[in-house]
Amino acid sequence: MVQGDEAVADSLLYGKAVYVLIDGRDAGPVPRTIRVYRSYGTREVSLFQQGKEIRKYEIGISATGVGEQARMGFWSSRSADGETYDVRTLPHKDEVYLIPFSESPMRIEDRQYGLTMLIRE
Repeated sequence: MVQGDEAVADSLLYGKAVYVLIDGRDAGPVPRTIRVYRSYGTREVSLFQQGKEIRKYEIGISATGVGEQARMGFWSSRSADGETYDVRTLPHKDEVYLIPFSESPMRIEDRQYGLTMLIRE
């Protein structure tokens, strides 16, 4: 199959639905709640539509200055269950969002696409 044929096959297979990929593996369409565990190396969660990546979340594995600034900001709510963030408040460049490191469980809400990520150690 030629590379262009793969894109056509992807768009026919997935249609206009938005799909979640965790480290490149299909986790199904949105709306969806997914559980992602931090591990060594960068973890990535991506949203794809018609064969194109439309948003990516990079899950940090260690504390960084930008991540700590996001965690210390007023953009999250904290409870005994962990921290909750609206994806719009996370540091980002273009459509790549950085999920900061935290030893506490995190809940990331992307209301635009109907995705909830539960991040655990």
